Amino acid sequence: MSNKKRIIELLNSVSDYKIGYVLAYVQGIVSDDLLCQRMVENHENNPDNQY
Repeated sequence: MSNKKRIIELLNSVSDYKIGYVLAYVQGIVSDDLLCQRMVENHENNPDNQY
């Protein structure tokens, strides 16, 4: 079983009042990934960056 499928399976057993914690954590992970991706893109597209 893939990790993604296992997480989805486990989420079905998490109490509703705890889902908010899980949601906040996952949103934080996604936000961090998007921020890092944008930073790399900005760096690569900056004409002042001479190698």
